[in-house]
Amino acid sequence: RYKVRIVAQGFTQKEGIDYQEVFAPVANLDSVRTLIALAAKHDLELDQMDV
Repeated sequence: RYKVRIVAQGFTQKEGIDYQEVFAPVANLDSVRTLIALAAKHDLELDQMDV
């Protein structure tokens, strides 16, 4: 079974190195709450997407 992964800045990878490491950044919950509160205060529309 093969895995496919989209890599941002894939040009920084070296052949045979870093192919098995995975990094998934996750937003801090307090940061998300702050952004939602600011959007509500300024009556802004929020959208969500999965990339």
